[in-house]
Amino acid sequence: MTLWLLAGLDPTGGAGLIRDVWTAETVGEGCDLRCVVTAFTWQGESRQARAEPVSNTVLTRTLADVSDAKAIKLGLLPARIADQVAQRLRAVHVPVVVDPVLRATDGGWLGARPDSFRAMRRANVLFTPNRVEAALMLGRHRYDPDLGRDLAQWLAPASTLLKDAGASTTRVVCDELWHAGRQWKFERERVAGPDPRGTGCALSTAVACGLWRGRSVQDAIWAAITWLDGARRNPVRGRDARPHLSLHPR
Repeated sequence: MTLWLLAGLDPTGGAGLIRDVWTAETVGEGCDLRCVVTAFTWQGESRQARAEPVSNTVLTRTLADVSDAKAIKLGLLPARIADQVAQRLRAVHVPVVVDPVLRATDGGWLGARPDSFRAMRRANVLFTPNRVEAALMLGRHRYDPDLGRDLAQWLAPASTLLKDAGASTTRVVCDELWHAGRQWKFERERVAGPDPRGTGCALSTAVACGLWRGRSVQDAIWAAITWLDGARRNPVRGRDARPHLSLHPR
């Protein structure tokens, strides 16, 4: 049984499918990977990003065998192919981790629609937005204290992990999970230094690896957070001059 990774290609190599594969090979030893490109992107070097989704024909062929998946991670999902992907994944009853990519780090809308993600809500789906993504999904312009709770209700019965939630401070970071009608908080000391590119991709993929191994949602999240907090302590300079996660973390 395979771990499927569906995401866009980031030319900087810091995020997207390249980062997902690196993460799965780092923390998901033994995972049989299947990779699917959802879109080609132009970004980095402070340019406004844009994305070109793959054709429906290509997508149909690459998703033909998705029924053999044991877990799935989904990243960039441009609107033009969203309905097709959502329909195909609804027929697969395995854990799905969705990193709702809407905007690029350097700016630019990447073609996804919030309502496309809402169409995917099921009990075995986990969404992992940060505060900016969560606000965009709800049509809000800034964070408010009820954002996590409101998004969890909007996406129910799916689970929601809000990264860097309102309980966070300059010294403490807190991610909040809404799952099966309950709330969990993952609070720890904030890692000092810059925020490397691709941490959202890496976290969601690491969680998917844990679910692929049969861990509970809570255990998979905590293991992924612990690994990522360690990995981000030694960033490297990427080709876009931004800090990236190292391919060889110490």
